[in-house]
Amino acid sequence: MIKKLRLFFAAMIIIQACLSTPLLAASQDYVLSGDKRVPIPESYLISKTIYNVGAPAGMSSYLDKPQDLFINEEGYLFVADTGNNRIVKLTSDGTTVGIYSGDPNSPLRSPSGIYADETGEMYIADTQNNRIVHLAADGRFIEEFVTPSSELLRESFALTPSKLLVSPTGYIYTVKGQNIMAMDAYNRFRGFLGQTEIGFRFTDAFIRMFASKEQRNKIAKRIAPYYLNITMDTKGFIYATSLDPGGEIKKLNSLGFDLFMHRKNKQPLGERKNIETGKPLTPRFIDLAVSPQGIITALEELTGKLYQYDQDGNLLTVFGGKGSKKGKFSAPTSVATDRAGNMYVLDSAQGGIYVFAPTRFIQRVHQAVELYSQGEYVKAYEAWEAVAGINENYPLVYSGLADTLYKQEQWNESMDNYQMANDRTGYSNAFSEFRYGMLRHYFFVVILLIMLSVFLLFHFVKWLKRLSRKAAQEVERGKGRMSAITGINMSLGVIFQPRQTFELIITARGRLNYGAGVLILLAVFLVRMIYLAVIHYPLESIDIIESNLLLESVKLLLPPLSWIVASFFITSISDGESKLGEIFTASSYCMIPYLIVMIPLSLLSNILSLQESVLYDLLYRGMWVWILILFFMSIKVLNDYTMLKSAIAYAASGASIILLWSIGLLWYVLSGRLYMFISGIVREVQMSWM
Repeated sequence: MIKKLRLFFAAMIIIQACLSTPLLAASQDYVLSGDKRVPIPESYLISKTIYNVGAPAGMSSYLDKPQDLFINEEGYLFVADTGNNRIVKLTSDGTTVGIYSGDPNSPLRSPSGIYADETGEMYIADTQNNRIVHLAADGRFIEEFVTPSSELLRESFALTPSKLLVSPTGYIYTVKGQNIMAMDAYNRFRGFLGQTEIGFRFTDAFIRMFASKEQRNKIAKRIAPYYLNITMDTKGFIYATSLDPGGEIKKLNSLGFDLFMHRKNKQPLGERKNIETGKPLTPRFIDLAVSPQGIITALEELTGKLYQYDQDGNLLTVFGGKGSKKGKFSAPTSVATDRAGNMYVLDSAQGGIYVFAPTRFIQRVHQAVELYSQGEYVKAYEAWEAVAGINENYPLVYSGLADTLYKQEQWNESMDNYQMANDRTGYSNAFSEFRYGMLRHYFFVVILLIMLSVFLLFHFVKWLKRLSRKAAQEVERGKGRMSAITGINMSLGVIFQPRQTFELIITARGRLNYGAGVLILLAVFLVRMIYLAVIHYPLESIDIIESNLLLESVKLLLPPLSWIVASFFITSISDGESKLGEIFTASSYCMIPYLIVMIPLSLLSNILSLQESVLYDLLYRGMWVWILILFFMSIKVLNDYTMLKSAIAYAASGASIILLWSIGLLWYVLSGRLYMFISGIVREVQMSWM
């Protein structure tokens, strides 16, 4: 009995551990690599939760549906307690300093936004009263800002402020639909800022061109995405969140240009895929906070996650989230940060303020980012090394080290780290600088190497031409079966005289050595492997370590092998003269340009950067055009077709290849289904006999 109880409790412990593991994984802090979450050490820990604000008698001590949170230069917390129609001022430890409801004769109604300057004066978005209220530090009413009168505004225009800020110049900025509205200290309209361009769509213009007036009136007008929130950093830049799918976070200068759009890291902001359901996800950032160091923390409404970015758009951490566990939220509405780096999250449903303290890990990351932005590259390198000491798998470690080494002009070391970070652009920039330095120091050596390469290439081409000519003479004179060496040498003729080479295949009918074709195709695969190993990192499309040899062979050899079958069928029914063996030999000869071009191209790539990738692409695509032309010539010469008939047979062969692949794919799918069906029957029979 005791033994059974022990087994029962042991099983319960194992089950509990298994069930709790995904929960821990889901709650762990992480960064993103594409759609995948990469776990990182904890970046913030919940240190305090503020619920009771300790209001005087007759007033509620709890927040009711609060909508906004702001921390001023003095470090005081200001909460827009929307449901209680008031502003609550707190110290960082949650001690209430004051509770303000505005002018007793005209109290606040559902305030949804708050801004406080360095002296404690407050600007409140009094939403239900359609105004902005200015209060002194002690809560005394100073003035109000209402809908400005301007000929630039429609008569129906109404000020309905939700979120706001005040610039050092005294301008008041408030979110107004698709724009950010600006007013001066005298309640005068000063324009709109930062409207997102809608862009031109040809389909809309086409429809409106032919639609009637009534139809055009019914067509929904395209409008710019709405802004959700705004804040300002210590340098006077306005940061905003919007519903713009290409710019959910914006950094606006005084002219309204989005500087964050030109960030170094152009990866989409937030997550675009629900990790639980796999469905697409559109982030909705309802608030953001910017630290004095320029660290941007954005609050996502749907998931309750906080996404933290640097000024280059690099994702530093993702933490928080909705849930019932400690440090989780129900309906977060606002986020703020103080000078110590603590994060404050306002929860509207819980009526509380969650205070998060940064861990040593994220402090090191912030330190490295700040030192780099200040130009302290040596110290920034040391800071990134400290981050690596905590977690060397943190994705930004190698890119951070590479950036600091790049600024120190240590090109080789920076290239190594950029490659570890899989940053091809950074690697290419460092390589360009390294190449320029080498060219300056060894200019005459480089010139001599270029001249030597041209000389060797010239004689190599002459040698190949001599081999092909000698093989052609042997084929024309010979009566016995040609050797594999002769067949390979004859294939070189497609470089110089492709028509005559294909005619030689007809001349040698019955004497062809098919082993030469097999060796050529095997050489093509071998060259592909050499190419993957030798090609310069910025230009490679696939890593040889991660490549699948079977898949690579199928991708490379399946098209010419499919061509052999398809071309034979098409020419057989269209008065063709070529035999299957001749088509096989000619098709293998058509792949000779691949052997000739790919190895020199891979070697050439090692002196090219991404900036010169156009030259690389031109040579690579030119090689494939050359190969396709050879296939066309082969079908024409082997079958003695006219140009028109050759073109028809060529296109029909291509269509047949697609048909063959479709049939093969269908067979693969059906055979898999059949296997599953038979396996199911076998299992049912086995179960019935047990």
